[in-house]
Amino acid sequence: LRAARHLANYAAQGRVMVEASAASYLAGGAEEVEQMSVFDPAFTSLAVLPPPVPPPTGDATELAASVIPERFRDLRASLPLYLADLPTTPGAVVPGLVLDIVASLGKLLTCGTVDAGAAEITALNAVLPGGPANRQRTADILSTLVQALRSDDASSSVPKETEEAARKLFGQLAVRWDDDALTDQYLRHREVLMHLSASISEDAAVALAVTGSFPDAPGGWWHPFLSDIDVMPLRLQEPAPAEVEYLQRLYDSTPRPPWVYLNYGACAGVAGLVHDPRTRLFVAEHLPSFTAEERRLLGVLLGPSRFLAGRRTIYDAFRAAFAALPAPTLSRRQQ
Repeated sequence: LRAARHLANYAAQGRVMVEASAASYLAGGAEEVEQMSVFDPAFTSLAVLPPPVPPPTGDATELAASVIPERFRDLRASLPLYLADLPTTPGAVVPGLVLDIVASLGKLLTCGTVDAGAAEITALNAVLPGGPANRQRTADILSTLVQALRSDDASSSVPKETEEAARKLFGQLAVRWDDDALTDQYLRHREVLMHLSASISEDAAVALAVTGSFPDAPGGWWHPFLSDIDVMPLRLQEPAPAEVEYLQRLYDSTPRPPWVYLNYGACAGVAGLVHDPRTRLFVAEHLPSFTAEERRLLGVLLGPSRFLAGRRTIYDAFRAAFAALPAPTLSRRQQ
């Protein structure tokens, strides 16, 4: 009965449009035209079908390079890394859906099509696999990102926070998870950190501090399969090469699944860093000579950080030294 009423309603609308001598009607598809022509076949002459839009095809990395605006430099550099990891990451969606996600993300980040991209991503989030927490986290990140994009000045550089939100949004869409995975993977990440913490020598002149999204896990924007474990090695003086190598061996030998990356939270060549952060960004004696970009990045990393292992006195002294730096002078554009 419900279907019959639906068909009658469409057919009646078609007849009304013919009787009103409407010039044309942009139909949603051939099926809609057929239904609206039931009472008056003359409706078919009014209907205009939109041209078919083919689904995105080809390589996701190539598609990302073509649809992600060039002003999103960090995202364009990091997205191929995410895409390369998808085949070996639990919960990753099929390649065809990855193309849809990348295409919709491109629309979202392009001036003039923000709302269209947001609508497509909302629809994808509703139909893709995933538990309630995954869907809600995706919706929250999307809301934050849309708000930032609507107030964005397209003529200026993209704020790092906006690029980070776009990166997190892609991850939540491309690798789906249920609520059980959230708990299981959080405990797994804790085991990795406990192993690293237990392995460090008491004589090491370093403080290990967890940063990134894990301090808020399992809440916040943390992703159980795509979020790296970021542990900063904070020092007061620049370390000798042997000290850097010792810590690298410690990180490399910490057991973890192949999809879990144990990083420092920053590396040369990414986010504007020129020097190895292990011998500059994370060394207190270099703080006075930091560039504005280095200070900004370190502030982002220190803000949510939590002490993990090593010497707590070094961690406290490092944070105090950073807090004691004079406020940077902002240009008019930054104010």
